[in-house]
Amino acid sequence: MPYFAGSPIDAYCTKCQKDTDHVVTEADGLMVRSVRCHVCSIQEPFHSCKVRKRAAVKAEPKKTTKRTVTRKKKVDPAEQFRQAVFGRDRTEALTYSVKMNLATGDLIEHPRFGLGLVVELTAPQKVKVLFQDEERVLICNRS
Repeated sequence: MPYFAGSPIDAYCTKCQKDTDHVVTEADGLMVRSVRCHVCSIQEPFHSCKVRKRAAVKAEPKKTTKRTVTRKKKVDPAEQFRQAVFGRDRTEALTYSVKMNLATGDLIEHPRFGLGLVVELTAPQKVKVLFQDEERVLICNRS
């Protein structure tokens, strides 16, 4: 819709600092150049309504989908170790050596890390061992 001088228009008044009714004082086809406020009678460059801008921004649907992140609960390694070793005879623990053949469930005694439980065979010569402080990968089955 083309605007002409004298046409009513809603605009933001910088003096009143709110959206008010204005009258177009200068227009160039579809472009409104300047307006006069009905409340304070100040003539100023045209500023579009701020409330409508905010409403338009809020009304637009979000284009991105919200991604929910599921986090694993951190398990205390010491508690996990106690539960895994509970009821096991610690005297059955094998003294760890790189040359030894290990299987899941073996209890070992490492010279540096202490008592550990073999949790998983990860590769032909590697095993995951659960110790009191953390889970570590150790080498085994070396000739």
